[in-house]
Amino acid sequence: MTLTDIARRFGTWALAGFAVCLVTWLLLAALRCPFVFVARLLAAAQGGIDARLTTTLATPTDTSSRRTHHV
Repeated sequence: MTLTDIARRFGTWALAGFAVCLVTWLLLAALRCPFVFVARLLAAAQGGIDARLTTTLATPTDTSSRRTHHV
């Protein structure tokens, strides 16, 4: 089915409406890309900070010299 067949069957206004919907969808998808990039960047930074904090807090510190041994 060609565009002229669709225009004859459903009308020019229906074809124009479909084109407007398609262009709007493509425009919104293009506008969404920078926000997705920023969200992924923030997620990666959060994961890196979380990993550093986890390894820092999980490493045992040598506190035996500060403890007093009671007999």
